[in-house]
Amino acid sequence: MIYTRFKSVVTDYLIVGQGLAGTLLGYTLLKAGLKVHIADAMRLPSSSRVAAGIFNPVTGKSPVKTWQADLLFPFLHTFYPQLEAELGVRFFYPKRLYRPFLSIEEQNNGLALSASAKMDGYLKEVSTIEEENSLIRTSWGGLETKHSGYVDVDTLLTRFRDYLTDRGALIDRHFDYAELKVEPEAVEWGAIRARKVIFCEGAHAIRNPYFNWLPFRQVKGEILSLEMDGNLPDCIIKQGVYLVPTEEGICRLGATYERNEINWETSPKARAELTHTLDRWIRVPYRVMEQRAGVRPATPDRRPFIGLHPDWPSLGVFNGLGSKGVSLAPYYSQHFYEYLECGKELSREVNIDRYYSLISSKNL
Repeated sequence: MIYTRFKSVVTDYLIVGQGLAGTLLGYTLLKAGLKVHIADAMRLPSSSRVAAGIFNPVTGKSPVKTWQADLLFPFLHTFYPQLEAELGVRFFYPKRLYRPFLSIEEQNNGLALSASAKMDGYLKEVSTIEEENSLIRTSWGGLETKHSGYVDVDTLLTRFRDYLTDRGALIDRHFDYAELKVEPEAVEWGAIRARKVIFCEGAHAIRNPYFNWLPFRQVKGEILSLEMDGNLPDCIIKQGVYLVPTEEGICRLGATYERNEINWETSPKARAELTHTLDRWIRVPYRVMEQRAGVRPATPDRRPFIGLHPDWPSLGVFNGLGSKGVSLAPYYSQHFYEYLECGKELSREVNIDRYYSLISSKNL
């Protein structure tokens, strides 16, 4: 059953937005026995539904272990299978990530990296895998990353939407800020009364009158869907771009990073950038089937925005997950729940109080 405006509802949490952040936070709160409703009319574009959904503990041109990998990755490898079981659908695909070397210099750097104690448990030795080499132009082998893979985010969000509908917890209605009545200990929106409203709006949060003081750094990203000739290896390949073979036999190629022209339209420039990079190392013919664009809610320090409004503790935000949302959202959904309900402190690195100095009088 979907909520209608004529039904009066009292709930613990009203979540605005059912992208990846809203979905995983909502599931975490529901799992803890709390009453949750999520407002999302699917009228605004969602970067979550565009994302390739990669999780990778070793990132960067000069690979390093990603921030808090030792916390995030063990947690997500438990969290997602539990959610799969709850929803009765598969969307979590652990896969090794193979980074082919394009020069002897890259190979030497890879050897040193794989031997580093800091990377212990995340990298395998430099390898030359026959099936990858039939697809890739390289004679120098490559570096394998463990604990990586991808989440089929679109399948996850679609199935969770049905899950909410079955429980009468989906409010299929556009959220209008002007209709929100805010009290110190509760909020009202239409016929909904909640202890707290948590905004999980992704890039659309820049229009939120309560949290528009947060310094979002929007980043546009585009990906391609490819059909490729030949048998594809059962791994993600990364060399300048990600190539992600999916269960449907289509490869996702991405992603671009555009910080100037922020919109939701695809561009010939992005398509050319992606295919030019792929052409450097791919051996087999391919065809572009689809191109999609999204706007990520990035932050200046690449840390999420989590916390409660300094003047209205009934208003919260869970956002700013950027391109690493698949890795960050499970752990920090639990972290936020423990802050909201268990009296634990928020990590200083993610707490929005680090930006309280940016609030001006017009925002209060």
